[in-house]
Amino acid sequence: GQRAIARHREIPSRPSSNARGYTWRWRQYAKAYLQEHRTCVRCRTERRYKAATEVDHVTPVEGPGDPLFWEPSNHQALCSTCHKRKPVA
Repeated sequence: GQRAIARHREIPSRPSSNARGYTWRWRQYAKAYLQEHRTCVRCRTERRYKAATEVDHVTPVEGPGDPLFWEPSNHQALCSTCHKRKPVA
């Protein structure tokens, strides 16, 4: 309906996730990371325990050539809701 259209925000065009460096290698890394970090770090701060589904870069990165792209200390486990709430860099 009209309300759904009004809530839709325009998202600037972005390269595909694969073009941004989220390749098979990243997907394998993320799978292993999420096995070790099973709950969303943001939800846990509010004493909610929701399964993490996304590996997020705490500090935004430019791509796989960025030194922080593969740096584990720059990763955090988030649920899809918290990941969607994070502003796009």
